[in-house]
Amino acid sequence: MRRILGIAFLCGALAAQAGLKDGDEFAVSFWFAPEEIREGAVAYGFAMRKPSYTEAPMNFWLSTVRGPNGEDPVQLGGCMEGDFPLGERHHLAMRHSLKEKVLEFWLDGRLQLRKRLEGAAARRIDAATLELDETRREEVSDCRVYETAVPAERLLAFRPEAADVTATAEAFAAAASRAKAPSLKRYFEAKARKARDLAGGGTVGAWMELRNLTHLVDRLVEWSEPQTTDGFAQLPFACVAIDPYFNGKHVTYRAPDDGAPFDELQLTAAKGEVEAGSFMVLPFESGRKVEIRPTELRGAAGSIPASAVDVRLVVCWYGVFWGWDNFYASWRGWGALQPELLVHDDRLVVVDEEKRTNFLRLSYPDGERYVDVSSEAKWDDGERFNYNLEPVRDAESFRPFETVEGKWRQLWITAKVPADAKGGTYEGALEVSVDGGRRGAIPLKLEVLPFRLPRASTRYD
Repeated sequence: MRRILGIAFLCGALAAQAGLKDGDEFAVSFWFAPEEIREGAVAYGFAMRKPSYTEAPMNFWLSTVRGPNGEDPVQLGGCMEGDFPLGERHHLAMRHSLKEKVLEFWLDGRLQLRKRLEGAAARRIDAATLELDETRREEVSDCRVYETAVPAERLLAFRPEAADVTATAEAFAAAASRAKAPSLKRYFEAKARKARDLAGGGTVGAWMELRNLTHLVDRLVEWSEPQTTDGFAQLPFACVAIDPYFNGKHVTYRAPDDGAPFDELQLTAAKGEVEAGSFMVLPFESGRKVEIRPTELRGAAGSIPASAVDVRLVVCWYGVFWGWDNFYASWRGWGALQPELLVHDDRLVVVDEEKRTNFLRLSYPDGERYVDVSSEAKWDDGERFNYNLEPVRDAESFRPFETVEGKWRQLWITAKVPADAKGGTYEGALEVSVDGGRRGAIPLKLEVLPFRLPRASTRYD
């Protein structure tokens, strides 16, 4: 039987004997409920920090011992991503094993990183980086420290309190009674059933997904209120309008901060101008193939062909941690999701969130293959990937993408107004097909201004 070094120091009773020695095999899990962001260490490699855009206000940072000949320690860790409402309990867990050569850590049951330990990284962990900050005693509870790398299934097993199950199920049932969209109502009802099912036990991830969603139900109901037309009624996702030029990040694991209700997508542009609009969707089911096609836009002044409207997906991939809002290329090992790519085909780039790795599809005459383009190769690792020479090809038009329940996706709409278009209002739609069958349409309105913009006078050389 595996020995547990420290169990359940509840109500802030810290139990200092729960510490670890320099170790090659161990695992930790605990609950953390901060009322405010206070930077600094928490426990066992986890630390709070000021959030950068949508990342959670948490880091994970461990250090190995020095090498046998005094070599410098190796730093292991990364930023943490996910919803993190303050005042709520959040679950943190990690496991380290030199036998398996792996380091893993989780936030609320969502795997943040699974790192292969090789070379200098395959050393014992320095116990000094595993200290628990005594000033956090009122924020930390239910801590379990193992001297072996127990399986993730055991580390993340969880059975919620009966009162919490009841409160969560009632929150979804109440939201279902207020929701006007039939698909959203069914979604909330399914979540209420899932909450009751977890009364017998489940995983931290399944429970925290529900708890974090309860903070979003009021916004989802509000966003869906104007969407009363038949075109929205049977869509397998929630729709929310966003500002395409918003300074923050629109990512897959968090609702947009600038989200707003809408019943049609509206664009305004001058003759010959190119204008963009955007919205996000929250799928209610996984495994559905969704296709979005623009229709012809018509108005009293004439028509604009469907080919003038381009639909693309925004792909979030792992980039340099600090890369979103500055030019620094440091901290490459601390990748963070960045919404940077506009694609027709969602399979052009495959993102492995467990390893924080990006794979790009190359289309060779003898077939396709994916290559790792997560970071630039070092000179001594071989030839660098040359994106100018390799056959990287996106599809010519929008291709169906596969939904993942609860994973937000951003759509980017670009309208190129013909230079000879007449001023006026043009209306059409973005037709939505699911698994090959039409399921609805999102109204699209384009206001063409009766003039052309002057040519920019700025010169670049």
